[in-house]
Amino acid sequence: MKNINILIGLLFTIVFSNQLFSQDKDSSIYTNRFQLKVEGGLNMPLTNMNQNKITDYFIEYSSESKFVPSLSAIWFIRKRFGVEADLKFVYFNDGRSTGNNFQKFANKEFGENYYVKASSPIHNNFIPVISLGMVYRIETEHFYFYPKFSIGVTSFYSNWGGIDLKEKNTNNEYKISYSQGKIAKDNFTLTPAFTMGYKMSDRFWVDLNLKTSFFRSNFTYETTRTNLYTKEVEQVEQIPYKENIVETYFSVGVTYVLARKNY
Repeated sequence: MKNINILIGLLFTIVFSNQLFSQDKDSSIYTNRFQLKVEGGLNMPLTNMNQNKITDYFIEYSSESKFVPSLSAIWFIRKRFGVEADLKFVYFNDGRSTGNNFQKFANKEFGENYYVKASSPIHNNFIPVISLGMVYRIETEHFYFYPKFSIGVTSFYSNWGGIDLKEKNTNNEYKISYSQGKIAKDNFTLTPAFTMGYKMSDRFWVDLNLKTSFFRSNFTYETTRTNLYTKEVEQVEQIPYKENIVETYFSVGVTYVLARKNY
């Protein structure tokens, strides 16, 4: 404990001394008031919500790594602190292959005894992820480092699905339905991040960015089986999707300093 207190004291002394030494330079370094940035990079899911069930095919949210663009704007309300609005463009472009895989899965599951027709409105989807947060900045004459924390919403569609079955060598027909309450799912998302970069000129900067997003999925599919002749409905299964989803986004950005102010 004593060693920890000594270390904290030394760190405080170093930071305080550096602040006194550099306060004259700060007036010329911390001058950008408003900045815009465009960036692009790899969005990598570290976990996914798949349950290895047929309902996995109905969820328009990709668990694969993809190149993703984003836009952001920062307004510094104080010398060290600012607010940021960020818009990341995530997309799901596997609609056709997912629909085909759904039909194959249904054929494998029921094809031995039934003629099978599977259907679901699975399609490609463009998913904007919007977040708002706080930024703390540390800058030198040529370099900058911005720790950040934001909250936002991640939205995606979880569709219904259905399988029509006609029993072979009989006239028996059945309908298996997969449904859940709300189609559009808005998920509260937390995103810690940091940016570090180089000031190429007074107006144009380049940087590297790392963001880690977290949200929890919370919905349940209900599977029912209907006898189309007797109209009898049987609840077969409930499939919960309650998973912690973590993604990382590593990107390269270009920043334009739009406005300046002496603090």
